[in-house]
Amino acid sequence: MADGSGETAQQHVAGTGQKPPKAAPRIIEKKQNASRLRLHVAAEELYPEDYDFSIIFDTVENRKLRHKMEKRHVEDEALTVEE
Repeated sequence: MADGSGETAQQHVAGTGQKPPKAAPRIIEKKQNASRLRLHVAAEELYPEDYDFSIIFDTVENRKLRHKMEKRHVEDEALTVEE
C-alpha cells in the first residue's frame, strides 16, 4: 500500500502475509450468428422416449397443481391445457 506505512499489499491483508484474493474472472457474452451454429447431437437423441415435456411447455402453476393432484384430491381446482 502506498500510504507511507511501509506495508506491502501482501503484508496488509489481515497481517497474515498472504496475497490478496484475485478478482473473479469476467464473463464476456458474445452473440453468435445462427448460421455459424451447428448441432452436435441429433434432435431425436436430445430427450429419451419417456421424457416429460410438460417441464418445457407447461406453465409452472399447472406443473405444481398436477404434482399436488398426484399426491391427493384437490377441491375446486382444474388443470388448463392450451393447445
